[in-house]
Amino acid sequence: MRKFKVGSLSILITGALLLSACGAGSTEKTSKENGGSNGTSGNTGQAVIGTWGGDYQQLLKENVDSALVKDQPNLKVVYATGDETSRMTKMRAEKSGSGTYDVVHQADYEFQELINDDLLTKLDYGKMANASHVRSTIKNDYFIPHIYSASVIVYNKDKVKPAPDSWKVLWDQQYKGKVGILNSLWTSWLYAAAAVDGKNNTSDWEDSWKTLVKITNMEPKIYATQEELGQALQTGEVTLGISYRSRAVQWSQAGGEPLGNVVPKEGSYSVVFGAAIPKNAKNPDGGYAYMNAMLDQKGQAGFAEKMGYAPTVDNADLSDELKKTIDFTEDEAARIKAPDLKYIAENNAIWKEKFEKEILSK
Repeated sequence: MRKFKVGSLSILITGALLLSACGAGSTEKTSKENGGSNGTSGNTGQAVIGTWGGDYQQLLKENVDSALVKDQPNLKVVYATGDETSRMTKMRAEKSGSGTYDVVHQADYEFQELINDDLLTKLDYGKMANASHVRSTIKNDYFIPHIYSASVIVYNKDKVKPAPDSWKVLWDQQYKGKVGILNSLWTSWLYAAAAVDGKNNTSDWEDSWKTLVKITNMEPKIYATQEELGQALQTGEVTLGISYRSRAVQWSQAGGEPLGNVVPKEGSYSVVFGAAIPKNAKNPDGGYAYMNAMLDQKGQAGFAEKMGYAPTVDNADLSDELKKTIDFTEDEAARIKAPDLKYIAENNAIWKEKFEKEILSK
């Protein structure tokens, strides 16, 4: 496990962490942990949590289970770990019967696919006391936001001058051969192309495919994981690319080439990872209790310190140094939009196929 510093605080790089954008993936397995939860009191039995393994699961134990056990000592938490695709496949297969999970962890656009498939419970936020502190801009009727960040330009401070303020820099010929592309961030790249075309406030990003495909003229280098892209930026193999601010912070503090990150003037969009309750959950009350604990202010601060993602609640107690590093200023926040999840869910598979064929394979 590699440790990085954010100011005076450690960030744990998660190996198989979040969705395809992080290169996650593992064989599903189940491990039992004693715990409890906040929210609905007096829960007994067990709550099965479908989540990622590795460091993410360990951080859940450290920051969520500790909040659970205070109020719900009789609720047993069972972690069913695996990759996000496997969870979604299992949920679809179990749609007409009893479900495996009481809570599932996914990315926002993946939740939208599950909503479209009528697999998620519409949440009763009154059952989660901590939900009153959720940031309104990322609140959803079907899933709670747990951690979030936003797409940014990550760049080498010494070699990209002046500091970039527009997505257009990614198509600037002076950086030919020095642009890094993560193969699972096709949505971020398409948004950047749409922003360059002035269409970032609409839901017709696919009209900007011609602009996106021009990135091949830059002779970009393609990377399979966030870790590989980060290493390339740190060593100077590439000098700029697209990732999340959380990752940019990790790489910058890890050392190597001096890295900066910026929310471009055209704007960006948030990426949210959260939790939801399947319609066929065996213990939905246990699910509510667990999700309430995910929103506990201390646990939220713990995740921010270790992972570099911003809290999703407004009462997390972060140091000024950490908040300045991982969160967004008022000006930046004003430029960060919530994505049209329905639009992305409807088109994502098509975009992925085109991205692989027209860009990655060139």
